[in-house]
Amino acid sequence: MGPKKGRPTPREVRSQKAQMPTHHPGSEKGVKWPMAVKDGSSPHRGTVSDTGLKGKADDLTYKLQRALDSDPNLSAYGLKVQSSGEALQVTGIVDTLQEKYALRDLMSDLGISEFQDAVSLSTDGSVDQNDIIAEVREELDADHELDSANINLRSTDGHLILTGTVSSPEHKRRAENAARRASGVTGIQNNLSTRKQDLSPEALFHSQVNNEGPHPRP
Repeated sequence: MGPKKGRPTPREVRSQKAQMPTHHPGSEKGVKWPMAVKDGSSPHRGTVSDTGLKGKADDLTYKLQRALDSDPNLSAYGLKVQSSGEALQVTGIVDTLQEKYALRDLMSDLGISEFQDAVSLSTDGSVDQNDIIAEVREELDADHELDSANINLRSTDGHLILTGTVSSPEHKRRAENAARRASGVTGIQNNLSTRKQDLSPEALFHSQVNNEGPHPRP
């Protein structure tokens, strides 16, 4: 004889009502929520990541956590969002400086200009500056648009300094982006200069006229 069917208990009714407004079909069905949280009898609301109870946490915190969990560049790191009053804090560990910038870009896209960045960079024991420079060089060489032979590198405690000459501001930006992808880089000082483009004779003439200006009266 199977189990006796009957009306749901008051606790089951509370649990169903608590889940219906927030647990939409297809979202977080695999999450095991504590019963006391589900039926509302516990004052502890859990976190956004372990209960998914939208509306039980600050809306902005929830929005940011969901964005981090779905971002293709950041979701694998399991970064966590916390809020205290008006302050937002993101904690966790990422591999490279590139992910730190990706976090800032994500915050900016969500309209968040200020937050506490408590995300640290992963390090495997002591950091060898020669290894950092070698990896940065590999990243620069991988960008075939760059003339990486004219880019000089110096690293001190993970802080990288780029010097030399590139052909355009765009290449200066690309060089910095390449350096961000290297492990061990904790900061970048981009001192690259850009070569002046060759001017046509007409442009050169107008440049000289503009620089000389009108001749003063004797």
